[in-house]
Amino acid sequence: MRSLLSTFFTGNSRLPQYQYTKLVDIYLFRADSGQQVLNRTNVTNTFGQAGAITAQVDDAWFGADGASWNGSNISYPFYWIISPNTEPLDGSQLPQSIFTAVRE
Repeated sequence: MRSLLSTFFTGNSRLPQYQYTKLVDIYLFRADSGQQVLNRTNVTNTFGQAGAITAQVDDAWFGADGASWNGSNISYPFYWIISPNTEPLDGSQLPQSIFTAVRE
């Protein structure tokens, strides 16, 4: 699939769990399978401003389901997790709101 789409993630650097760290790690997961789709490590946590990254939507987002695509639109749920870069991803982090990406 050749994708021209991207997604935008915004984080609040003033939340207590992030305000004292200069770097954060950002992860994207499929909400239905728990599969990690991508991660960005050591992203600058700009205090006093919303932090943001962009991510290209590509076949990796859909995993094995992408290969079975038959030309009809299929929706998949995803969520972001942000964590101080000093903390391992251990399941204690709270996911951001679930959003839907459509394979079309």
